[in-house]
Order: sequence, then structure tokens, then C-alpha cells
Amino acid sequence: MHSPTIWASIAAFFLTNIVFGQNSQCDQTFNSFFNCLSQKLSVPQSFQSIEQEFDSGHSTLIEKCFASNNAAAQSKKQCLLDRSTIETDLLGPDGPMRGCNFCQKIAKVVHDKYFQATPAQRQCLRKSILQAAVEEIQPCMQNKLHDFSFRIPSIPDLDSASDSNIELVKASLKHRIWAKSRLDVCAQLNPDRASNTRSCMAAGFPGMHGKICQTIKSCKDSSSPSCQSRYNELQRIACTCLSEKSQEMSSKIDQLRDAIMTSTSTSECSRRVDAAAGSWKNKLLDSLKECFKGDQQGLSKIPASKLVEIGCLRATQLSESGKKQMAIGFRFLRNFLDVFASVMALSVHDVDVSHAISGKGLTLILMGVSGSGKSTIGRALSLKLGIPFLDGDDYHSAFNKAKMCRGEPLSDEERAQWLSTMSQLAQQFHVKRQTVIIGCSALKQQYRQCLVGQREQTTWIFHLHVPLEVTEARLRCRTGHFFKSWLLKSQYEILEHPSPDEFHTITVDASQPITAVVNDICAFLKSLNTNAGKIEQH
Repeated sequence: MHSPTIWASIAAFFLTNIVFGQNSQCDQTFNSFFNCLSQKLSVPQSFQSIEQEFDSGHSTLIEKCFASNNAAAQSKKQCLLDRSTIETDLLGPDGPMRGCNFCQKIAKVVHDKYFQATPAQRQCLRKSILQAAVEEIQPCMQNKLHDFSFRIPSIPDLDSASDSNIELVKASLKHRIWAKSRLDVCAQLNPDRASNTRSCMAAGFPGMHGKICQTIKSCKDSSSPSCQSRYNELQRIACTCLSEKSQEMSSKIDQLRDAIMTSTSTSECSRRVDAAAGSWKNKLLDSLKECFKGDQQGLSKIPASKLVEIGCLRATQLSESGKKQMAIGFRFLRNFLDVFASVMALSVHDVDVSHAISGKGLTLILMGVSGSGKSTIGRALSLKLGIPFLDGDDYHSAFNKAKMCRGEPLSDEERAQWLSTMSQLAQQFHVKRQTVIIGCSALKQQYRQCLVGQREQTTWIFHLHVPLEVTEARLRCRTGHFFKSWLLKSQYEILEHPSPDEFHTITVDASQPITAVVNDICAFLKSLNTNAGKIEQH
């Protein structure tokens, strides 16, 4: 388990400074950069200072963006999270996994296994996890560099100083996971409050993370100016690969959850778990065996296939209550991974895009039929750019959801209140000069006009165009959504493709991989400083 600061460092430095063989004249420059980084982060006092700033900055955001009591939550329209809750044991009976006793026990075992290990064992685990990450990232980088001889160099342990600051690392993790977990629950109960809090957290404050940014800058400034072009190219590719792998990991977690909770036999469950986990389960167990050689107890001594079989046997015997508890555990795991993803994204934001859209109060609408990728692409853009994403599905009334769940299309009148709500939310961000991403089907021109309101000059609508056969295939793989797949054809029937007369509409081929779609949108956003008016992108 890495500290948030060092995960950010790994993402920022390992992923953006790693071509040694591809561009030989910059090899020594990048090697010096890495040595500079390693030297600075290996000093316990420096690590402590950066980690304290990291945690302090996040705590300041929590106090600013969350309400500390029910009265304040109602008046400020924010989610509720007070200081006493943040300091509550994350893995205890009153933590985010309350209601799932066996989840708490498993998490406690993993926690103790890492933090009670020797420094050498922790270092071994960190190196093993980093190597596994390299094996995932390298093909992505090779493909995008169009160079299959490219190799990621040996990466030093950037987390060594955390061994002298264990309690600080644990506290920092706890605070961030508490905030993410509470925001997750708030979004289910009160989407408006969650939207306000999420926007506030994404906005940050001036000078936030100043020390880690200065560390990056000081090491980067020592690089040769002739290597800056290469550096920028790697940053762009690294950001894309990081976003892609983050989405893949989220998808794997969802597949594991569905495999364990919906399989009707041990064999079906085992097969689906193997398909979802892939090589990661073997890599993890191999790491445990390597790093805890003298430990004759524990999961590292059990074959991976046997562990899966045992877990699936128990899962298929779970009652409905047990499955609800299991869902709590997977939600916690998802939030845990989201925390790391958001920290990594902090250091690999596409600065050019962020600069182009910051402080302008833009509304970026992702429109399209169900299965076009609005939610997935919206989350990926949010992660890459550090701006909030509002999923229109979360704002449908209970009546609308029930009707769609029965397989009945909504009427224009039934959509009206939903569209009005989404437009009002966009206006709230606009008046604060904050940019927001909104996912909303908006299939007809009149729907889009309702969404845009009086914000024509600051709203951009991206039509995620996908052929029917592609969306049908996607919906067959989707579980747990209120939208019924047989409604899809009716959406295509009423879809009004944006016309050249519609202001600020861009058509994007969303049948491409997620990262390609995100890159297309980001490429357009970069042009906003110089381009305006009616633009269409095919």
C-alpha cells in the first residue's frame, strides 16, 4: 500500500519521463531527472513535509466543501462529514464498511499484513507492484509511441521514506478514503448536495500541493531544454495510458463484483473471476510468496485457483443479506482505488487543456443514446482534467426510473423536469465560473435547447455517435442499470443528429476506444483559446 504522495510521484515521474532507448540524446537527462527525484523523496524530513502538506490541503478542502452538521448541510446544500467522523477507524464497525463484518476482517488482515511487515518486506511488495504496473503500462506506451522496442527503465523505490512516516501515511489515506466514501453515499441520497461538494473538491484552492509541485519543477528544470519536446510528448501519452488503465481496473472490479454476486454455480463464478482478474491474481500471490518467504502461514501458501474456488463456493452460498454486505465491500474497494487514481491524475493532468477551460464556467455536455459511453467517457474526462462530472442518470426521478425499468419510453413531458434540473445544475457551476461535464442523452434539438438555456456561448455539446450494433453489444454486457435494452431502438428512432445550425456542437466517433474519444475531446478543448463558433468534428 503506497502513500498518496508517492503514488502521485510514481504516476508523474515514472510515466512522464521514461523513454531512454527511444530518444538516446535525452537518456542521460531523464536519468538525472529520476536521480534528482529519488534523492529528494528519500529524505525522511522532505517526505514528511510533502505528505503533511498533502494531507493538510485535503483536510482544508473537506472543511470547505463538506458541512459539519445537518443544519449546515441543508443550508449550504453540501454533503455531511465532520472532523470526528474523519478520525474514526476506517476499517472498524463505524467505518465505510459498517454492515459488512467479514469485509472489515479481510481489510484488517490486508492492512496489518502490510503495515506490520518489515521495511524490507514492504519494499519488496512495492517493487513487485511497480513491476506489475510496468508490465501493464509498457504495451500501451509502445502502441502510442509506435515503437515496440521501447522499454520502461528500472524504476527506483520512491516510497522508501514512508517507512519513517507510517502513521502519517495511514492518516492521509484514511482522510481521503473517508471523503470519497461519504461523497459516494451522498450522491445516492442527495445528488444536488453531492454535485456541490464534488465541484468544490475538484476546484481546490490557490497554492494547493505547492511543495510536491516545486519538487517536480526543480527536477524538471535540471533537464536539458532540447529534451522538453520529448518530455511533453511522453506526458501526453502517459496521461492517456494512465486514464485507460484506470478505467480498465474499474471495469475489472465491476466484473469481479458481478461474477461473485450473480453466478449460480462455483464453476461459473470461478470462470468469470478468472476472466475478470486475469494475470493480476497470480502476480499478487507471486509477490506475497517472494516477499514473505519465511512466512509459513497465510494466503501466499495457497494456489490461486484454489483461493478462487474457495471464495466462489462461499459466494454462491450467500443469502441476500450476505450479498448486500458483499456489495458494501466492493464499493469500498472501488472508492479505495478511486482515491489512488485521483491522486495519480493530480500530477498528470493535461495542463494545456486545463488552462484552456479553467475559470470560464464552461458546460461540456456529452450527449448520445444509451450505451454511447456518456458515463464512462465523462468519468475519464473528469479524472484527466480534474473537473466534476454529473451523470444525468443520477438525476432522473424515481417515477422516470421505474418507468424505464418497466421498458416504457419517457414522454417529452416526463423528460422536461429532468432536463430543467440538469440545466439548473449547469447554471450553478457557470455563475461560479467553474467548468463542469454533464452526461445527458439530449436526443432531440428541443432537449438540447433546454439544457443550454442562456449559456450558448459557454456550452459545448459533444455528440457521442455510435452505430446501433455497437451499443447493442455494450448493453448486453451491462448489469444493474434501470434502462432496458429493448428501449434502445426507440432512442435511435427519436434521435435528432445535431445540425450545422446548432451552435457549438461537435460529433465524435464514440465507437473508438475510450482513450481515443477522450483524446479527441481534449484536442478540441485545447483549441478553445483560438477557435470559436460552429465547429463540427467527425
